Amino acid sequence: MKFRCLVALCAGLLAGCAAGNLNKGLPYLVGKPLDHAIELFGLPDSTLEVGENTVYVWGTSRNFSLPVTSTNSSFTTGSVGSTPVYGTTTSTNTSYVPVSYNCTIKLSVDSSNLITYWSWEGNEGGCSGYGSKVKKLIPDD
Repeated sequence: MKFRCLVALCAGLLAGCAAGNLNKGLPYLVGKPLDHAIELFGLPDSTLEVGENTVYVWGTSRNFSLPVTSTNSSFTTGSVGSTPVYGTTTSTNTSYVPVSYNCTIKLSVDSSNLITYWSWEGNEGGCSGYGSKVKKLIPDD
């Protein structure tokens, strides 16, 4: 249980990294040609037509299981004949917690092929790669 709490805490702290980079960096793409985004993220995974605009979508998703191992120890007493015996028994149990990493970035482009709007959704595990790419757009403070 302690391990699960630690994993959740670390994920929560790290989530600010990708989220912060995406929220700070994606606005720098607005007004730029779509080619800037393609240079940054590669070719989009899909497109959607929305009125006169085209929405380009990049996404990633992967699922896996994270092993969580716990060890239980107990103190045992007894006797062998008339001699008292003391000892510790230890058992180890491994369970698996499902984990899903995902991220989707959407950029809307107008008829002039300029980016007009951005959005993203996902979690740190999925968005960290995109977040590190977008960080290059953010000027040093």
